[in-house]
Amino acid sequence: MSLVLEDREMKTETRIEILAKHLGTSADNIRQSEYDKEVFECEGKEYLVLTNSEADDRFDIALDDYIENCILSACPDMVSRYFDRAAWKRDAWYDGRGHSLAGYDGIEHAVHRSEGVYAYIYRIN
Repeated sequence: MSLVLEDREMKTETRIEILAKHLGTSADNIRQSEYDKEVFECEGKEYLVLTNSEADDRFDIALDDYIENCILSACPDMVSRYFDRAAWKRDAWYDGRGHSLAGYDGIEHAVHRSEGVYAYIYRIN
């Protein structure tokens, strides 16, 4: 079993270094987005660089948004009352976070270090 490093306060410089290594480029080629501190741009492409807990939080929010805006908004009120949010979200976890967080390709990239998984990268455009 590998350990998961929980670091909600991962520094911007660390995120840039992780993404640069993942992309095989220099950190000088990566810029932090102006609209989100966890989104980084490289050669016109955008990436989320998250800790495990940050990815869990964003995935949970994405699932809630999907339920509200896509599922329940299309159901009549009398039907939506019977929708089991918890069961639906539990099932969605089986597909993994990449399907929701990596809008470009649906892939979650785990960055490993000797102590276990350190960060997760998602291409978003």
